[in-house]
Amino acid sequence: NHHSESFFILFDELIRIVQASAEQVLSQNSSLDPERVRSVIDVYICGVLFCTADLSLQKETLLNLMKAERDKRRSGVDSPNKTEMVNEGVRDEATLPTLRTHSLLHSKADDDITILMAAQLILNKGSQGDAFWLTVPRAWQVFHALSRGMDEVKDIIRKAPQRLMMKQTLLSKKLKATNLPLELIVYEMLGLSLLERSSTPTGELLRVHEA
Repeated sequence: NHHSESFFILFDELIRIVQASAEQVLSQNSSLDPERVRSVIDVYICGVLFCTADLSLQKETLLNLMKAERDKRRSGVDSPNKTEMVNEGVRDEATLPTLRTHSLLHSKADDDITILMAAQLILNKGSQGDAFWLTVPRAWQVFHALSRGMDEVKDIIRKAPQRLMMKQTLLSKKLKATNLPLELIVYEMLGLSLLERSSTPTGELLRVHEA
C-alpha cells in the first residue's frame, strides 16, 4: 500500500522533529537532567502521539496516557506493540529502534507538563491550564518541503523522453528543492494519484497525472 508506506516515512520525519525538540530544551536549560528530558519526550511519543488522534487533550487525559505508558514499561509490556501500531495506522514497531532507549519510569506530573511545554509539544488551550493543544514544532516545514519536492518530481518526469520515466531511474536522482527522502515524495504522489504507473518487464513506468 503506497499510501501506508508514505505515511510511515513521513511519520519518521515528524518523529525526528519531536526528538530534536528534546535536544533544543536541553541546549536552552542546562540545569535539566538530559536523561529525564529525553525520557519524558520518549514516553510522550509512544504513549500520546501513538495513542490518540485528537488535536487537544484535557490535562488529566494527557497525564493518564503518560502514566499508562510508564506502567506498561514498568510491567515489561512492549509499548506500543507491533499489532497495535499497524492496526491504528501508525509506525511499525520494528522501524522505531530508537524510541525506547531511555527508561526512566517514574515522573512527577508537573515536571512532565513543564518539559513538554518547554519543547513546544503542548500548548495551553485556554487560560485555565487544564487542557492542551498537541503540536509538532516546525511540522509545517516538512509539508512545505514535501510540496516543493512534488513539484520538482513533476518537472523531472515531464522533461524525460515522452514524459515517461522508470521508477528506479527516478529514485536514483537527487532532488535540489528538498532534503526529504525521494521515496517519501514518490509514495505520497502515488497515494494521491498525482503520478500514474504501469508495469513493464523491466519495472514500473511513471508519468505525471495531468488533470
